[in-house]
Amino acid sequence: MSFNEPDVSSLPEYLRRSHCSVKGGQNSFEILTVSKTGIKVCKQLYALTDLGPEDKVDLNSMREAMGVMQHHDAITGTEKQVVAEDYARMLHLGIVECDIITNTAFNKLFTNNHLEGTNPGPQVNLDSCMLLNVSQCEVSEKSSNFVVTVYNPLSHPVSLYVRVPVPGQTYSVKDPNNKDVVSQLIPIPASVLNIPGRFSSATSELVFRAVSLPPLGYRSYLRYWLKEEKHSSRVYNRRGRARHSTKQ
Repeated sequence: MSFNEPDVSSLPEYLRRSHCSVKGGQNSFEILTVSKTGIKVCKQLYALTDLGPEDKVDLNSMREAMGVMQHHDAITGTEKQVVAEDYARMLHLGIVECDIITNTAFNKLFTNNHLEGTNPGPQVNLDSCMLLNVSQCEVSEKSSNFVVTVYNPLSHPVSLYVRVPVPGQTYSVKDPNNKDVVSQLIPIPASVLNIPGRFSSATSELVFRAVSLPPLGYRSYLRYWLKEEKHSSRVYNRRGRARHSTKQ
């Protein structure tokens, strides 16, 4: 059986951005799982940085959306398509409001202005990549250099692999101590590249390991795009075999 994929370019933003995840069934549960992690981080950062009542309004928006998501249809994915799209709308609005809290909280952490007697530093604009499930991120695809901040919401140190969609072939990653971090370029499968609704120039994912992230803490990594091939991450195929590498 064949069918024509819908034209998603004319859909509202909250549906166009999550088109591949609002078709009911298992995907509805996946949206709910991601949102539960997001509200956990949002609540932790709100408490850790002692934000005020003006930010609690943003937090309540996500809480209300997650309250509706406890309905059995949202959890099991048995709702009708129009209901699934309305769930996506509510969660999108909640995530946008949570982004305001995470931006405010991280700026307080970055600049130390949550501590008495310290001089606040310059504000930093943070962007979230909400489409990493389809290997799409506007920041990593259009920026030559940028910082990736990884937050650990758990009560113990963790190490994990970070995957960043990129369009080029030569990159360098630095840790907070300005030391080189081993990284690899993994080609994105054709099945992902051809997902309807995916608007991305990324053809590979830059993968590196964030080691020993502190509990309820974060670590930032700087990614460079090297236009001259003085150094690059190795490019691997899906079976883990190196396709090519450039030397210093």
